[in-house]
Amino acid sequence: MGMALIIPIAMLYIGITKFDDCEASSKIPLWMIVVAVLMILERSIGSINSVKDRKFLEENPKPTHVEEGVDAIVEWQKRRKENLSKAAAFFGSVIRFVQFVAYVF
Repeated sequence: MGMALIIPIAMLYIGITKFDDCEASSKIPLWMIVVAVLMILERSIGSINSVKDRKFLEENPKPTHVEEGVDAIVEWQKRRKENLSKAAAFFGSVIRFVQFVAYVF
């Protein structure tokens, strides 16, 4: 996750330091700050399901087709899907939509 935060942190830093003296447009630093905060939020929320999924996989190894059958695999996939946070997925989608709107306008 550290590498994924380099660009938004750089955007945040530049937006804050150039807030009052941007030569091109006074709206650019504000845009950079807003988009950087949205990127940080989206990546933080996205990491919630990644951590939950990693923990689920450690505690529940995927059954093999040969030993346990297809029904065991289907049940495992169902439990894996139920393990993920629907709220985190929803808020992540909303933030990605707002980011898209911010990029377009």
